[in-house]
Amino acid sequence: GDSASAPTPLEELVQDAAKGDADAMEDLEQQVAAKAAEVKEELDTKASDGDEEAAVMKAMMAGGDAAVLKLAEAGNAWAMFAYGKAKNALSSAADRTEGRDWILRAAKEGHEGALFIAGKHSYNGLTGFETNLEDGRAWLERTRETARRPTPSRPTPAMGSEPRPMRRLRSSGSRRPTRRVSRRRQGT
Repeated sequence: GDSASAPTPLEELVQDAAKGDADAMEDLEQQVAAKAAEVKEELDTKASDGDEEAAVMKAMMAGGDAAVLKLAEAGNAWAMFAYGKAKNALSSAADRTEGRDWILRAAKEGHEGALFIAGKHSYNGLTGFETNLEDGRAWLERTRETARRPTPSRPTPAMGSEPRPMRRLRSSGSRRPTRRVSRRRQGT
């Protein structure tokens, strides 16, 4: 027998809509519209209460990159990070440089994700960043310190962020240790 659980009412609705059931399609469309309105209202409330991440999500929904850039230029660290990541993912060197600059600005503002990306990309010389082991280590150390600090969205420190010595990063040779596979695991 089939051990899969029974589909939920929403899954059944999606299946019926996929089969061409016009009533199911209409019901599904109404549910999606209701959920979108609920999310928009929640974002509006959070953004008006000063939640920078909600303001960026609202801007993305309303106006895309131009609206996010406007928030970034106004000092929103979440927008700096989001815009920087988007630009950093593009193919031209100019876009990657602009993306790197926005990520670094967000990192200087203490944005946790930007701190991590700045550290990882600086240390490894990734997308738009030149290899700089010293800067990479410094950004990663700030990431570690920031992860332990409570924030409005994370009132308790991040799990596993108790103070402990940072693992030494290698400055030469292999960046990742090779993992040896035992003979038993290899099947011999």
